[in-house]
Amino acid sequence: MDNRSFRAHASGEGTADSGGRNDVEPGGVAGHSWNSAGDNTGYEWLEMPRYASIMVFFGYMAIGVGALTTFHQRRERQLYTSHWFLIAAVFWFPWIYSTANYLLVAKPVRGVLQAALDWWYMNNLSMVWFGCVGYRPIFYFIPKMTSIALQSWARHVCLWGMIIFGSWVALRQEHRCPHGCLL
Repeated sequence: MDNRSFRAHASGEGTADSGGRNDVEPGGVAGHSWNSAGDNTGYEWLEMPRYASIMVFFGYMAIGVGALTTFHQRRERQLYTSHWFLIAAVFWFPWIYSTANYLLVAKPVRGVLQAALDWWYMNNLSMVWFGCVGYRPIFYFIPKMTSIALQSWARHVCLWGMIIFGSWVALRQEHRCPHGCLL
């Protein structure tokens, strides 16, 4: 990094690499600034205020459209298992984020369903979305480093098992849901 771009980066004016613009997502800035001022939803892992979550949702949808366009226009047609985990993560986050925001913030459900939906969102985010993002490099690098291809059934069982069963497991004991509310 040359001295000019370092000064621009340090002063917050953007870098020469980014064309002089600051690469900041406005929904995240609005959500975190108002969240620190006390304007949040009160739900664990879904603290962004309603107006900021709308901007975050559309920002992530733009990222998802760009990722799917890039995926569709790729020159190398061979797919690795890691690609399927990435595509699942691209679709999974907007779905769980919009569902949780709609049912907990925009048109809130009543009673114990709020705690159950908050648990469902946190579990989907931690088990399925972070799982897809985390397993992606594992399913790419291990077969590349060992030169052993994964069996087709093992790839499908891992991906679909995580998507189907990962959403509904691991109800934490300390969650604020009454005993047996999800049984």
